[in-house]
Amino acid sequence: MHFPQAEVIAYCPETKRHLVPAYITEFYRHTGVDLRFMPAGEFQPYYKQGNKIVAACQPRMSKHSIFLDTDIAIARSFDINLLAKAGQVGVVPEGKFTWGKDQTWWDRVYEKFDMPIPEKRVRLSRVPLPSIPYFNAGMVSFPSDSTFAAEWMAVALALDAYDDIPHRRPWQDQIALPLAIQRSGLAADVLDPIFNLSLTRNLNKPQEVEQEIRRADRQDGHILHFHQPHYLNGTRYAEDVDATLRHFTRWDGVDAMMEKPRERSARAGHVFHQFHTLKNNKQRTAEENELFNKYRTEKDAINIARHNMDIWLKDQPTSILR
Repeated sequence: MHFPQAEVIAYCPETKRHLVPAYITEFYRHTGVDLRFMPAGEFQPYYKQGNKIVAACQPRMSKHSIFLDTDIAIARSFDINLLAKAGQVGVVPEGKFTWGKDQTWWDRVYEKFDMPIPEKRVRLSRVPLPSIPYFNAGMVSFPSDSTFAAEWMAVALALDAYDDIPHRRPWQDQIALPLAIQRSGLAADVLDPIFNLSLTRNLNKPQEVEQEIRRADRQDGHILHFHQPHYLNGTRYAEDVDATLRHFTRWDGVDAMMEKPRERSARAGHVFHQFHTLKNNKQRTAEENELFNKYRTEKDAINIARHNMDIWLKDQPTSILR
């Protein structure tokens, strides 16, 4: 609905081509999204977050590229030039110290690459703390003809070899990001959090939930990083996302879209809880033993379905178009 003139490309590793459900390719054709398959990354062992760097490295005709994670929603139209600036990489600071709270970790990283520690600090987007440049990689905007993407890949791959840099994964993409910007000769355009507004919160802490919803609602989020669909619930953005789903799909909103996955998750939780409760009961009656065997069979079937992609594909809808 927003930016109808923008070329939208969905990237998928070539090795996963056979796992793309038919409804996805149909939906992309219907909405004008170009589905492209890209080579597998060089990360060993496999590094899921590395796929975004591989995608960034792919050739494109556009003057500027804006990478978005898959768990992103565009909440409103805005001037795209706010993100696409010549000679700059548009980024939003990470919300919290997911990595690098210990300054010495950054010291080691910059030393490995023979680079000085930046003097400039950024303010984290969710807590009022200064940090060495550390950005969330869910939205990264960069000139397509720059060396940024290649530098991002080179730094991220090199980090794999440095065992003395702790807890590199899964944060390796974000650790490499500020170094890649600097090595490419570009400047970091530190953007307002509204361009990568995180909606995650600890749902087991009601007070935190209320605070985080108020925080998100106070901001005029342009690009929402919702992480999981249920984090949209309760926010001012939920109805807009529901309206978009109603417009493009057969679902009336996020709740309807998530109904089957939610039911499967609830059933799995019940089965695993009952199985382990009965397993720990060493004095089971005959009736309880029958129940134990029933839950064990269902538990095994759930585990098989989770890891068998053929079963998963068969469970996907044939179409989601209205």
